[in-house]
Amino acid sequence: MRRKRRRNLKCIDPRLFDSMHQWPLLGIDEVGTGCAAGPIAAGGVVLPKDAVVLDALQAAGLKDSKQMTPASRRRVSEVIVKHAEFCEIRYIHPRELEELGQGRALDKMFNSIMGEFRRRYKAEGAIILDGNKRSDLDYFHIAVHQGDQRSLSIAAASVVAKVARDKFMEEYALDFPGYGFENHKGYLTAEHKDALVKLGVAEIHRRNVRPIQVLLKRAEQSLEAASETLPEGVEPPSGD
Repeated sequence: MRRKRRRNLKCIDPRLFDSMHQWPLLGIDEVGTGCAAGPIAAGGVVLPKDAVVLDALQAAGLKDSKQMTPASRRRVSEVIVKHAEFCEIRYIHPRELEELGQGRALDKMFNSIMGEFRRRYKAEGAIILDGNKRSDLDYFHIAVHQGDQRSLSIAAASVVAKVARDKFMEEYALDFPGYGFENHKGYLTAEHKDALVKLGVAEIHRRNVRPIQVLLKRAEQSLEAASETLPEGVEPPSGD
């Protein structure tokens, strides 16, 4: 007797995937976890049932934000924000991220978004989250592996969070010129690494990221070496 094949959910249209869950369906995703500077961000979106809006979003190219151009992300994000039934974004900035650690920081953002969703919709609907099941969240949720590719709602959350965080980094580029934050958005590109060597670690860099820790250690060692060569009673520069 032939075994029945299980349908590969990756092959299901993201819009159809969402329709398999109770509405209102909250999709959640995070961005910026792989960066060395700036905040991490999380978005939570409930898309409307309106077929016209959903058609427009798919026609505009809504998908995993990593697969979209900056211009298309901004265009699609405007449509999402305008028509979404629910749209929330949360941030954790570098100092708090260093204190909490990435796992607890993500839980804090997710819990905040889920809590706001539950305050509005009570026991209605469902929550789907990109990635693996998280045991320390306060609300029941369904973890979806590669959810930003399989769910339209999670993809929408990814896009609004990415666009909002990118805007933050473009503003930081004005406050910290020379690092190229407007280009790499805090990821450790060649441009970013070169700037770190030339300019040193800035206030918005994450001190819990290994390459940043290495640079800070080298700077500390350089100051110690310099202090040994100074005349007695002369203090070396602080390096701040």
